[in-house]
This record gives sequence, structure tokens and C-alpha cells, in this order.
Amino acid sequence: MIASFLLSYPLAGLLKRIPDAQPWKKNAFIIGASLFYIVGLFDLWDGLRTLLYSAAGTYAIAYYVDGSLMPWIGFIFLMGHMSISHIYRQILDDAQVVDITGAQMVLVMKLSSFCWNIHDGRLPQEQLSDAQKYSAIAEFPSIINYLGYVLFFPSLFAGPSFEYVDYRRWLDTTLFEIPPGTDPAKVPPTRKKRKIPRSGTPAAKKAAIGLFWIFAFLKLGSWFTTDFVLSD
Repeated sequence: MIASFLLSYPLAGLLKRIPDAQPWKKNAFIIGASLFYIVGLFDLWDGLRTLLYSAAGTYAIAYYVDGSLMPWIGFIFLMGHMSISHIYRQILDDAQVVDITGAQMVLVMKLSSFCWNIHDGRLPQEQLSDAQKYSAIAEFPSIINYLGYVLFFPSLFAGPSFEYVDYRRWLDTTLFEIPPGTDPAKVPPTRKKRKIPRSGTPAAKKAAIGLFWIFAFLKLGSWFTTDFVLSD
């Protein structure tokens, strides 16, 4: 699992180098990387089906169901499906097995918000707050954009969750547009004519901090075991 997290860094470096004008290649790379994680590293064929059931069910609910109950129907579907997975995991009771429930919990957050964003996109603008206006989805996403959002490999197993609008704006690079009048000295550096800023240094810092906490967790966890915590 730790190796899969670290592998996300070079894979994200490759992803970042896909041309800005070819978002379908970004989606294809993301989907391929996640499939490699799920079935190549962990052999979770059942887990892959679980994620696809949640994703397909939510897509159908958001597409075909209209009205104020749609987000609640999506939420109940996602929570019910995840509950089945958690009950099965508890019955199995094997701490050494890597299962799909971590990724499924992230997906519940992402797809619940997706349903609300679709719902907000169908309402008049004057009924929405500024936050809702930003995240509302007025145009239903294509299947490949949706799958790229669902299977975004850097946050597949542990999150964080994020809004679909942020994924779409990252995909078409509008996320990196510089507001008019911005001081040129404060504009983040980019390579050649790319819009995506250079990010190797902050990514390396995050990796170092993450590795420190992983090491601390493993070391302290071996000292302060469950039996120790529950003892006198």
C-alpha cells in the first residue's frame, strides 16, 4: 500500500506532461493507472466491480432522476452499497487483507457531492449560493470524464475527496488561468507554454512529510498496540 502511494509521484509526473490540449489522454492515463493499482498490484477484481457498481449506479441516478430527491436517492444508494462492503469486511475479519472499502469510502464522498452538484446545475442561478454556483454541474459529463474523476489514481485509496468541477477545470486547464491584473512577479513559473505550474518542489515536500508520518505510525503502532492500550 505504501509503495502504491509512492508510485503515484512518478505517475503524476508523467500525467502532468500530457499535452494540455488532449484531455482524453489524461483520462485514459488516469483510468489505466488506477486499473494497474486495483488489479495489477492488489488483484482486486471484486473491488473493481464494486467501484464500477457505485459509479454506474450514481451516474444513472443523476442522469435519469430529476427533482429534489435525486441527491438523497444517490446518497442512500452509495451508503447502502458501502455498508454491504463493510459488513462483509467485518465478517471476513482479516487485517492482512487489502480490500476496496477505503477507496469506496472516498467514492461515497465524491459521488454524493456529484449528485448535489448535478441537482444545483438544474436550479435557477438566483437560488444558489456562491459556493453552489461554483460547483454546480450544468452540462452532464461524458462517461470518460466521469470515469477519470471516479478513478483519479493519486487519491484513489485514501482521498482526499474533491468536487467534479475542480477535476474538469484541471482537465481543461482553466484551473490555472491567471486573473487579469495579477502581478507578474507572483505568477507561478511554468514550463514553455504550458498552463500547469511547476510543482516538483512542493510535491517533494509533501512526500517527505507523508513518509515521516507513515514511519511514525508504523513505529509507534508497534509500541502502543491494541492490547497495550486496553491493559491496566
